Amino acid sequence: MNLVGNALKFTDQGSVRVECRFLRDNGRERLRIDVIDTGVGIAADRLESVFEPFVQADNTITRRFGGTGLGLSISRNIAEALGGSLRVASEVGKGTVFTLEIAADPLSNVTPISAPLQLTRANANASSAPAAVSGVPAKLTASATLSGKILVVEDGPINQKLMKVLLERAGAEVTLAENGQVGVDAAMQQSFDLILMDMQMPVMDGCTATRRLRELGFEIPIYAVTANSMPSDVEECLAAGCTGHMAKPIVHELLLKVVAEALSESKVSQAKAASTARDAAPECVGAV
Repeated sequence: MNLVGNALKFTDQGSVRVECRFLRDNGRERLRIDVIDTGVGIAADRLESVFEPFVQADNTITRRFGGTGLGLSISRNIAEALGGSLRVASEVGKGTVFTLEIAADPLSNVTPISAPLQLTRANANASSAPAAVSGVPAKLTASATLSGKILVVEDGPINQKLMKVLLERAGAEVTLAENGQVGVDAAMQQSFDLILMDMQMPVMDGCTATRRLRELGFEIPIYAVTANSMPSDVEECLAAGCTGHMAKPIVHELLLKVVAEALSESKVSQAKAASTARDAAPECVGAV
């Protein structure tokens, strides 16, 4: 999913194609997945650097499309941990191919299990219901119930969809913005209880957008949600005016916990502000 999301991010026109095949040679069997895009491409002398944490292929491309952060580095580490490999071939202006290969043992001796899904109880707020197989009981995981309007400022289509689904399932109302400028414009046009802000985005990055919102007088919580999680990165986010910091990849339970707490604090602050405004308003005295 990370490879596909990355391909979509750097392909503003054309296509992204995923090809899967089973390979067998010299007694070795493996699964090969190619993610092929017609995007901006990567210069030959920068191909390997895209797998290094926080190193981008080209600063100009980063400013236009945003960066890859830790994603490709993590993907390669996972592939190698599975005894496989992740490599890249690319041509500037024509596109890129990421090739994942992992060992795939034959399934000839595996007996498939067929068992019905069983729910222990009905719950409208349940987020998952694993199957009960071979006497293992199913469990429902109740999710947090959210109430509030959230602005998600994120340029990655996969992360956009993930956060929107998770937050809306928990009861929140979600608005998406694909970069910092669109996020600032949305905040000026609508009222939100919380903003979740990516940091590396095209057009306007997250720190710049956060500073702009604070300059305009916005006091609602703004949480940085980014793969940049070094201490210096966290300090930069907080210095820009962020309320807090959450590291990618997104963890479902942590996201809902942080959002629930932030929404609660936001509503308390809004209630205090409204109370202060009422107390400061002059009393209307009727004519005698």
